[in-house]
Amino acid sequence: MDLTLRLAVGGAVEPVGHPRGLRISGAATGAGEKVLARVETGGNTVSMLWSGPLPEPVLAANTATYPEVLPGVDLLLTATRLGFEQSLVVKNRAAAARVATLTVPLRSVGLKFVADGPASFAIRDSAGITVGRVPAPKMWDSSIGASGERTREKALTTRAEGGPGALDLRLAADLAWLRDPKTRYPVTLDPQVELDPTSDTIVRNDELSTSGKPDHSGADYLAYGKATSYLARSFMQWPAGHLAGSRITSATLSLWNWYSGSCAQTGWLVWSTMPFTNPIWWDTAPKLLSNDGYSTQTAGFSSACDDAWVSASVVPLFQRAANTSAPTVHMGLTSYNESNPSLSWKQVRSRQAANSSQIPVVRINYEDPLYRYGVNYPYGVGAVDYAYSSPDGMWKDLNGMRYGPNRYITFEIPQEEDIYEPVPHEANEAALVTLAGTPESRYTALDKNHHLLYDFDRDKILDLAPTGFAFHEHEGKGKNARPPESEPNQRPYHVFWFDDNWLAQYMAKAYGRSSPTGLSDYGDPGYVRWRIISGDTNWMPYEVATPDAFGYVDRLALDGLYYLAAGPQATAMTKWNDLLVKSGATFNTPTGLFTYPALEENYHVGLFKLLTDQILAHHTGLTGTQQRVLALHSVSLRAMIIKNQQRVAATGPLAGWTTHVNLSRKPPPLMNIETLAVNSLALGAGAKQVYSPGQAPLQTTAANRYNFTADGILQAIPGTSAAGHMTFGPNHAFAPGTYNVEFVLRSRNPTSGPRVANLDVYDARSGVIDELALTADDFLKDGTYERFIRFTVPITVTSADNSLEFRVWWDGGLSPLEVAEIRVR
Repeated sequence: MDLTLRLAVGGAVEPVGHPRGLRISGAATGAGEKVLARVETGGNTVSMLWSGPLPEPVLAANTATYPEVLPGVDLLLTATRLGFEQSLVVKNRAAAARVATLTVPLRSVGLKFVADGPASFAIRDSAGITVGRVPAPKMWDSSIGASGERTREKALTTRAEGGPGALDLRLAADLAWLRDPKTRYPVTLDPQVELDPTSDTIVRNDELSTSGKPDHSGADYLAYGKATSYLARSFMQWPAGHLAGSRITSATLSLWNWYSGSCAQTGWLVWSTMPFTNPIWWDTAPKLLSNDGYSTQTAGFSSACDDAWVSASVVPLFQRAANTSAPTVHMGLTSYNESNPSLSWKQVRSRQAANSSQIPVVRINYEDPLYRYGVNYPYGVGAVDYAYSSPDGMWKDLNGMRYGPNRYITFEIPQEEDIYEPVPHEANEAALVTLAGTPESRYTALDKNHHLLYDFDRDKILDLAPTGFAFHEHEGKGKNARPPESEPNQRPYHVFWFDDNWLAQYMAKAYGRSSPTGLSDYGDPGYVRWRIISGDTNWMPYEVATPDAFGYVDRLALDGLYYLAAGPQATAMTKWNDLLVKSGATFNTPTGLFTYPALEENYHVGLFKLLTDQILAHHTGLTGTQQRVLALHSVSLRAMIIKNQQRVAATGPLAGWTTHVNLSRKPPPLMNIETLAVNSLALGAGAKQVYSPGQAPLQTTAANRYNFTADGILQAIPGTSAAGHMTFGPNHAFAPGTYNVEFVLRSRNPTSGPRVANLDVYDARSGVIDELALTADDFLKDGTYERFIRFTVPITVTSADNSLEFRVWWDGGLSPLEVAEIRVR
């Protein structure tokens, strides 16, 4: 990232490199509104407008200065790594009246401005996810205290006008404060826009949420320790979703320490905290949970200990996040001695620092999880989109959350009969706390492992979630994503299970979506059965933990994943074979696929496929025949998953999967996040991207009359179909690197000799990268043409400017061809 500003084509100004595509206005004439600055996030934009002409800006590092936009007032526009900061610098007391009232117009395409504090706003997308903030505007003068801090700050009175995507901030400065002889000029007025879900801030014990003081989430510094007249602490957030399941080998927090109370090497602490969302003050700051880092490094007091980086090891903090698949690390900074200014006071640069080389950083070395899961198009993407959809999906805002009733008294199903009646308690947190420990509440507030989903401080008392989202067990949606006709008002799953939200974190990571928050892990491998999904062997297989009851389908699949990772891998194949027998696998000759009549739950189907593909990806001792048998079952299980996936109103967008395969059983089966997450993961298991032929974003030529089956297979039929590209697209850009593109194909009884098909990976920017021609002999394996073969085309992508297509050309003639999927690994 290089925030140095430069002139762009057309006279605008832009940083050399900015993660949000920041673009700033150049000189402009005319009295009307014009875009002063614009940033992008996720295909949406946020803009700040300016009314009136703008002079030619003077560029210096990451700041553009528009001199004298008003007499005695300069306008500064600063590029920050989170967005941008607009400042009005009032150079003398005579100019103060000119900024007594200001209007700051904010505009967005696709995003909403939602008040989250007395004078601050969250920037949220259509799913309600916070993607940025407009911190409370404030002003300060040039006074600096003995501890290096600003001593005169004042909130700007803020009134908001307009709709969600068009907000006008009417700002009023305190004229008495501006005219006060104590106010030292120049004075800076500072509204800003930050586009980043993570942030940092300071709290002071002389500033409470009721004091009317602005919060400090937009400050360019952090502080902790005892200042001259107050005590400060700082809080930070770090993205951590990419670490899920990883082993952290080192993690070091580094802070640019530009002021301290002395050169004494005094201690400071790094804490894990409860989750928080800005704005916060001293009385609303998150609770400090555990001390996960300590350092005495100190700098910034004098030339004897000049400004420098100070650091602390924070491995426990980030390892805990990796273990729990937490999307965000919430961190606190305090001084060890919070009473002595000369020994405790420290100031470091924040994420909003003007010099981007001084922003806080955590350097982490980690080992990736063994098992990978990619994005499946369109079935996995459709299911995940449905899960996150509003208002019908499962992704729910926890602010002001109320638990709904759970109509299942028990979690288990004795003799395959559900006990189906309301539990006898009110649907609210207070009732659940009152009844904690009773059998009734445990099936709503507690999951079957006796974890409270929102027990942040682990005291087994239900906590109100301060922020965030999680998946609930769906509001009675079943076949066709509708309430069952026989029970139009049933809401049996309106609860938030720890177990299922834990699993859903893997889905969120695979599909690049927001992860459910508020999970805890007591560290016992026996508590969290889903740990092994990532290959984390800090887990106890069921045949060890429950030797008398480990032969269930899900337990066999999870044990298989364990032995595949921990060894012996032969035991993983034993578990797979046990699953095959238990599934009642039967070969269907007309389709050339297996069916699994004994698999009665859709999440069991997903687990079977998930294990199958991870064995194909990681087992080092498979014979060729074993590989091809597994590949055929992978396609067969995929077919079952696709056929069982629900669509909204039967023919609408893709939805999830019901718990039970049989949609006519009583009570009717309903969709839940556990089943949806397992199947979405299974469809992308062992790959980076998986594409389905005949389905977007892959394309096919409709005029060539290829047949798309209910099993999700695209067929070229001799005598009916025409020669041509069965698949092309998706024109996706891939990061530079090496990939294996697997074309999963079959030709049943082809004509010997002639070429049947040609496979290639084509870059629309540069042409064919590599290709592979196939004849009938390539499809004859193990004495049969019934196998689906994974034909691999290895490629190397050298430029980030690419647009890749995965193409299957059928030669026509008498040899049929079936395309099941295309997998990029």
